[in-house]
Amino acid sequence: IFERIDGGPEHLSHEVFLSALLLAEDTMKDLFAAEGSHPTELSITNDPTYGSRVLGLRAVAVHTTSHAQSLLTEALHVPASVESPHLFISLAVRSANSETGESAVGKLTFADLAGSRSAGAKQDGAADAPSLTALRQVVENLAKGGKRPGFEGFKLTELLQEALAGNSKTIVIVTLSPQASALENTATLTFASSAANVSIKSPSKVKESLQTALSKANAAMGALAQHATGG
Repeated sequence: IFERIDGGPEHLSHEVFLSALLLAEDTMKDLFAAEGSHPTELSITNDPTYGSRVLGLRAVAVHTTSHAQSLLTEALHVPASVESPHLFISLAVRSANSETGESAVGKLTFADLAGSRSAGAKQDGAADAPSLTALRQVVENLAKGGKRPGFEGFKLTELLQEALAGNSKTIVIVTLSPQASALENTATLTFASSAANVSIKSPSKVKESLQTALSKANAAMGALAQHATGG
């Protein structure tokens, strides 16, 4: 991405923002929040321009690949006590064309989902998290071409709504254990098979209106002014 930006024409300017979110037991945590600070309340909304967004989530401006890597290295320390964590890393790019006055936005999101429990764990009475069960049901419904499933109810499905049924291009990578015992639990393979049959319409370019761009610029200037005065 940064190579494309550096090699682009002069009339195009770009802003790149990085965010990192941890989801565990349907509770969201901003991994870029300042340590020791009072946690900001996070909520999910569906924005007509940006798709699924987490309000209150900090987005850090990044300028190089190494800058982004260093931020993620510092942030991605998930405590061992956190059970079945899901990780969402998003890189948002806003491009502005000085010749036409148009601006466009795009977002690249990596979602690292907690895997299913082993067959042995299930036999001991443990089960997959309800959010994973809901995600499987949503994917199975989409694969069968049924009515649009309800994404509400769990933050995991809400966060993945745009990837599964929105203006996006989605790639699913499934990892499997080579051990013979892993074959006893076919849930992961079933999920992969369903995901492969989900059809998403070709993504279209997302443009910002001039009013939206101006509102964002005014909000950014206001935040900078407040910071400069110690507010």
